[in-house]
Amino acid sequence: MKCPICNQKSFVVYKNHNMPYGISLNSKCIDLKVDICSKCNFVFQSSAYTEQYNENISTLYKSYKISDMYNFPNRNYNNLKALEFISEHIDNTIEFNVLEIGSNRGDFLYLLKERFNNINILGCEPTEFKDLKVPTINSFFEADLFNTKFDLIVLRHTLEHIKFPKDFVETLSKVLKNDGKVFIEVPNLINSLKNFIEDFTPDHVNYFTTQTLQNIFQEYDINKVDDTEFIYVLFQKQNIKTNKSAVTKIDTDKIIDLFQDFNKHQEKCYEIINKYQRIIFYGISNFYLWTYVKLKPLLEDKDIYYTDDNITKDKLFNLKKIDSFQKGDLVILCTSNKQIQNQMCKNLPEGVDILYLWEGIKTNV
Repeated sequence: MKCPICNQKSFVVYKNHNMPYGISLNSKCIDLKVDICSKCNFVFQSSAYTEQYNENISTLYKSYKISDMYNFPNRNYNNLKALEFISEHIDNTIEFNVLEIGSNRGDFLYLLKERFNNINILGCEPTEFKDLKVPTINSFFEADLFNTKFDLIVLRHTLEHIKFPKDFVETLSKVLKNDGKVFIEVPNLINSLKNFIEDFTPDHVNYFTTQTLQNIFQEYDINKVDDTEFIYVLFQKQNIKTNKSAVTKIDTDKIIDLFQDFNKHQEKCYEIINKYQRIIFYGISNFYLWTYVKLKPLLEDKDIYYTDDNITKDKLFNLKKIDSFQKGDLVILCTSNKQIQNQMCKNLPEGVDILYLWEGIKTNV
């Protein structure tokens, strides 16, 4: 397939066969393939570029209510970090317009308005929520939806879900003021590969490095960047277009090597998992669905259970909820979120072995 950014050839670096789309669409599966562009190093899900994918993912997003398990507004670490990251760039003394694309319930916009009470906020979200606390347009983003332009556009964990991201940025520019800013927060591909974090899921179609984000936002200046677990970047629209094609890029071979290490590490985890008799999945989430399906060939003749802090019945695979843990049990944390993983570990007894997807197995102490 050709790269959706530069239209050059790409080749496959990762596969996951027969992967369900998600809990709300678990009857539909995809043979997931991830490609890397041979020229610009952009990494993307090539299996997403079909009409069938468009239909399935549209259905999935209409019921994408992962945040409902948290109190509103969610004041978690990531929301507060993002708030601090952009606060110095918000002017509370003028009519400052903020649009969040992929606003979900509106938690972040609510926190933003709470701190800067004079700004105007608006969300754009395809999932239907009841009793929203912030003004929201229930739709996929289109420039024609708006009759005003914005000082700041927020995309937090949104751009990784959008095919042809460069075309999307061009459309986004139509509703951004000439000196307006765009705040991007996305998973960090290099961090995910180095730490063996499972980030290659059906709903993610782009996997970014700071360099590939720069390629997409070529006509913007970078005001601020944080390149850690997630990539936080604040881009500013320029009045004068400049040529920024000569961006620093990570060597293609390095990224390929990281994918090879990632694949090998998963295989090692499979070998270790196969040695356990009692296996407990912690967390009834999309990651539970994806992980269970991936590990199913290893689970025959095993004693399989689940545990969850909120859900009392497993409606996906009808696993029995664990009554009590035993020393030497293997508990699989069905999340890639570090903060949630840490809290899960605190809830588990000493002596059980814990699998971090796919970092490895550690004994809880």
